[in-house]
Amino acid sequence: MKILLAEKRNELGISVRRLEAMSGVSRTTILRIESGYANPTVSVLCKLATALGMSLDDLVLCDRRE
Repeated sequence: MKILLAEKRNELGISVRRLEAMSGVSRTTILRIESGYANPTVSVLCKLATALGMSLDDLVLCDRRE
């Protein structure tokens, strides 16, 4: 599974601090997800996707070979 949070956030021109305010997810958590150090829950991913105005499918790539 690959989380496209940084790519999508940058495409939209949204800073980490702005995403924190929009989603209620802490800046530290966002940075840890983007750097691959956190394994977020579906709930957190849904908050981030909703804040970015996209579906969970847009934010996460699933590899069927995993």
